[in-house]
Amino acid sequence: MTEVEVIVPVFNDQIRLNYLLESLALQTLDPNLFVVTIVDNGSESPVVIPDSLPYSCKLISCSMPGSYAARNAAWPAVQAPWIAFTDADCLPEATWLEAGLEATRVADNGRLPRLLAGRIEVIPSSWKHPTPADLLEVYFGMPQERYVRCGGYGVTANLWVETSLLKDLDGFDARRKSGSDRDLCLRANQLGVRVGYMQECSLHHPARSSDELALKARRLIGGRVDAAGPNFCLRLMALLMHLRHILRESWVCFRLTHPWVNRLQVLSLMFVLRMVAVREWFILVFRSMSTQR
Repeated sequence: MTEVEVIVPVFNDQIRLNYLLESLALQTLDPNLFVVTIVDNGSESPVVIPDSLPYSCKLISCSMPGSYAARNAAWPAVQAPWIAFTDADCLPEATWLEAGLEATRVADNGRLPRLLAGRIEVIPSSWKHPTPADLLEVYFGMPQERYVRCGGYGVTANLWVETSLLKDLDGFDARRKSGSDRDLCLRANQLGVRVGYMQECSLHHPARSSDELALKARRLIGGRVDAAGPNFCLRLMALLMHLRHILRESWVCFRLTHPWVNRLQVLSLMFVLRMVAVREWFILVFRSMSTQR
């Protein structure tokens, strides 16, 4: 019996998808207990799935732009009791699926979990000579444990959702290009479901380059603008909320153990990315442009 289905949206990322599929072939979990669904989200070159995989893997397509739309295209057909969401550029540890399933069986205050977030370790392009983008990602990229502890949500790079809960929530808000994972978790909170954190259910995510971080900054502010709707006051609040952590993050930069030149480079890149987000906010709000995918 299939116990978990892995859902992976992909857009123009065949090479890193291949690495992900290879890492799933090395899982310690019996391959008969999991299946994988890849969702091609309109890639310029159609995604190809290798024939020699030791587990069941199917490929579907979703023409609506956005990773959350892609995930919504896959989950309604899931038969397994749990869904594990991850991304094409992630590399799960060999015990990822086994550890995740083990966590689903551990009761908290007599109740089994329905929503879990696993550890995400960001890997720099070079440990010996990390770039400012590497350092920014390592220290601020995807602090999943802090997201769970302080925000009550997890991100879909490593998010496990009970299939019945996803049906109760009617999936993700596909209108958003960013932040719909947080929205899903907060809606689950309203149903009395809290997100649990799984330290042992771990995967790796490569640090993004400066250009990729700029695209992410545009996408994140776009997601906040989408969530705010047409109300200008809410949109302004979305911008302020996006910028609210800059003082804390600046303080963390100053306290890093790296040489001062590296700390200042990280701090400079952080401010540049904030300005990218501010510029994108003005474009979206005053020029009525569409958000980034």
